[in-house]
Amino acid sequence: MEVILSGLASLSDEISWFKQEAAKWDVPLSDVIVHKSNQNYCRFLESLMLPELEYSVVVTALWAIETVYQESFFPLPGR
Repeated sequence: MEVILSGLASLSDEISWFKQEAAKWDVPLSDVIVHKSNQNYCRFLESLMLPELEYSVVVTALWAIETVYQESFFPLPGR
């Protein structure tokens, strides 16, 4: 439970930062057109909520997504 709650808190911080940056750069978020790749990614995330999926599959997928995300911002030394 703690992991999920800390993840949600972190996501909330990221969304707040994103909104602040959009305002700073005069990007009206209501005018943004959702790209097909983003729609597909959202559908993929939604598919992870299917009741027939095993917990280990879902947790592994979410771990991999988060790892790639973190690696894109903070690459490990020597890579």
